[in-house]
Amino acid sequence: MELIKQIKEAESKAKQLLEDAQKQAAQTEEQIKKDRIVRLEQAGRQRKETIEQSRQQGRAEGQQQAEELMQNAAQQQQKIIADAEQHKDTAANKIIDFLHNNLTEKKQ
Repeated sequence: MELIKQIKEAESKAKQLLEDAQKQAAQTEEQIKKDRIVRLEQAGRQRKETIEQSRQQGRAEGQQQAEELMQNAAQQQQKIIADAEQHKDTAANKIIDFLHNNLTEKKQ
């Protein structure tokens, strides 16, 4: 009788250990799923942050390039204006010389 009682107790303990192990396995699986979800959410946030940082950096670089291009364009425009003024003055002087020479020739 004692042996049967010990066997039943051992079976009961084994059954309880099996149930506990199954519960713990289920809890572990659930925790793994939760951890995976958290990591995926973090990765998604980091991805969004990286994309936004890249956009902002791109905008800043684009703005800087635009400013440099505008400065270069303004410098080129000033150079063209200065060259045009110089050519205008040279042309005006040539016209004056031509007219002066023409008048001088007619007087002679």
